[in-house]
Amino acid sequence: MELSEFSEHCFQMNALKKEHKRLKELAAEVWEDFLEMKSEALTVLEDNKLQNYDTGVGKISIKTKRSVSILDKVEFWDHLKSKNIFEDLVTISSATATKFYDAEFEEAKENKDVAFLRDGIPGLSEPKKFTDIAMRGFK
Repeated sequence: MELSEFSEHCFQMNALKKEHKRLKELAAEVWEDFLEMKSEALTVLEDNKLQNYDTGVGKISIKTKRSVSILDKVEFWDHLKSKNIFEDLVTISSATATKFYDAEFEEAKENKDVAFLRDGIPGLSEPKKFTDIAMRGFK
């Protein structure tokens, strides 16, 4: 690039930076609007005692989810090592920890493992339950 073109290049770079900022702000506003509408949709479903609803253009349904966080990595890692699965989960994320917890929880329920149901998994928080909605089939 010639130095004579460099000023125009910098001007265009700045314009792109400004446009990027504007779009990020717009995206945040749109997301806030979506979250508000999602909350209203959940309220309508719950008020009408519906688990799901076919809108004619897609289905919306209530999903109950769990989320855990790692409170003590060392304690949790020791637990994974004791189950011989540490290597499989060594780069564990919160989502992976939650999936692991869900699988362990289901196994504990099947086996009536009162200790697990009482104590949970070493190093993980107690799960936080939250209600969300799923939207399927919308175009």
